[in-house]
Amino acid sequence: MADKQQAKKKEKVPTAKKRILQSKRRQLANKILKTKVKNTCKDLISAPAEEKSTLLNDVYQWVDKAVKKGVFKLNKGSRIKARFARLSTKA
Repeated sequence: MADKQQAKKKEKVPTAKKRILQSKRRQLANKILKTKVKNTCKDLISAPAEEKSTLLNDVYQWVDKAVKKGVFKLNKGSRIKARFARLSTKA
């Protein structure tokens, strides 16, 4: 009985290996968020004038999430939002 319980116990991972696993997980999450921002920006650029306001809201939403999670710094998020706001009002 005791042997089964010891076999079920999770092996402790050394700190360095754990940090590598965590950084890979975070890197993947950051890449996914950056890709979503890029894709919504591309959609906004190629969208007709009627759909630009709804897509601009999507860009704002994704950029704000990226800033909140630390993927983008605050100023970069502001720059992206300003550029696309200007682009959507121009066209």
